[in-house]
Amino acid sequence: MEESCTISAQEGCHYLLSALACWESFSYILSARRMHSSFLYSEEASENCLIEFRVAARNARRAGFDGVEIHGGHGYLVDQFFKDGINDRTDVYGGSIENRCRFALEVIHAVASQMGEERTAIRISPVIDHLGAVDSNPEALFFHLISELNRKRLAYVHMTEPRFNNKGADGLVDTRENCSKFREAYDGLLMLSGGFTRESGLEAIRNGAADMVSYGRLFISNPDLPLRFVIEANLNAYDRSTFYTHDQYVGYLDYPKLKSEEIRQGWSKQTQKKKVRSGLPHHPKLNIQPFSSAMCGRMLASPLAMRASPHSHVASPQTPLLVCSPSNP
Repeated sequence: MEESCTISAQEGCHYLLSALACWESFSYILSARRMHSSFLYSEEASENCLIEFRVAARNARRAGFDGVEIHGGHGYLVDQFFKDGINDRTDVYGGSIENRCRFALEVIHAVASQMGEERTAIRISPVIDHLGAVDSNPEALFFHLISELNRKRLAYVHMTEPRFNNKGADGLVDTRENCSKFREAYDGLLMLSGGFTRESGLEAIRNGAADMVSYGRLFISNPDLPLRFVIEANLNAYDRSTFYTHDQYVGYLDYPKLKSEEIRQGWSKQTQKKKVRSGLPHHPKLNIQPFSSAMCGRMLASPLAMRASPHSHVASPQTPLLVCSPSNP
């Protein structure tokens, strides 16, 4: 891992430890037992868990990662503390909304103590009841959480939109329950995910619904997805039956990339159509550059290309659209 990060840095791109890496694996392990069991039920056990988050963040920094996204959604460990449908604790981590947000804020503090707040992010799913993670008043819960996050200088907050279909290429289904209300409440950079296509992702950026859009399933089946989006190439269809298997190759590493001739033809068409920039508007929080073949090379080298912005305390993506988030495809 250190070698790959060193090579990446030499090529001018940076790595963010995403949800699928250490944190999601960590969450899968800890979420296997629900909070109403004895697991993590004592304050001492919770404190030990925070130490593990801190150590994991330190290891990520030593390995060369530029940031950490904490997975606080989808019914995993942090989400279980949030939701009163699961959290039946009677100590400082249960009961009131403030108490149920305590663990997440302590996890953020633990990670930020090693990475810095500006290199720390969190993913939440305020309008999704995944894996039984339900709450009696989710709006009040997450408005309170966001008010606390506004006090911090996080890289971004990642929210998952509700996804009523299982066909990512078909896009989102209209719903009154979405993250827009929370978008208005959060002052920092917002990343959205959940069944977006190239077109719906661009539209989310244009209309201000998000500063960044994350792709999972389409990234699995298209290892060169940023390049395909830029030159508007056809996408490989993904095979859902291969998503959650033990095979480390089939369904993950066997999808084809574009051939050289296909890339050349794609760039030629984009040059003729004068649409290389993809129509992204200027955003005061983002340092957006026109797409170029060199930038595509950098984007393809890492899941999320990050750099410090001279105009803001947050880390600004080189592209606000193309983010790899292969978790929960």
